[in-house]
Amino acid sequence: MSDVTTGWPGHQVMEGDSVTFELVPGGLEIVEGAVTVQGRNTPEGNGYLELRLTDANPQHRRMLQQCKHLELHLFRSGDCLYRSPWLRVTGVAWGKDALVVRGVPGERPA
Repeated sequence: MSDVTTGWPGHQVMEGDSVTFELVPGGLEIVEGAVTVQGRNTPEGNGYLELRLTDANPQHRRMLQQCKHLELHLFRSGDCLYRSPWLRVTGVAWGKDALVVRGVPGERPA
């Protein structure tokens, strides 16, 4: 098993083949397919995490649009590559060829 990266992912793109979400509200969900995670910055210098799901079905989109907070675990070939901090979801939209989820670091919701 590989070492798991935790915390802020930085600007390097991490690619996986599945992601597990703990959603609030919503519970635990697993999405399979091509997934990328990358840290980004706004022009003002604020950081956010961008998650791209290329094979997101409408149910995944609704589920992610309804959640307020999430924590994700990115996997490739069964190995966990990355575990995010708790994120406050700031946007969910269909981007170019992918469902794009944005979130900023936050505390674990009560």
